[in-house]
Amino acid sequence: MLKQLFGELSDDLKIRGMVKVNGVIDEHDNFGQILGKGRIVATLYNTQTKHNFQSLVPINSKGLIQTFEDYFSQSD
Repeated sequence: MLKQLFGELSDDLKIRGMVKVNGVIDEHDNFGQILGKGRIVATLYNTQTKHNFQSLVPINSKGLIQTFEDYFSQSD
């Protein structure tokens, strides 16, 4: 269903994004139905070191929070 998703979250918690889908997203579709089985390319910018960190993050069908909790629990 999901073809492409771009999102940006700033350090002051402002969010913006864009999404492209094949078909229609129904209000009753859950996260797993919308995203399917895929990966997220996550780029994190560390303001203290001024470096980017980029990873491919497997999608957890339970949602974005669980997806990133999984990622951070495995990262250094």
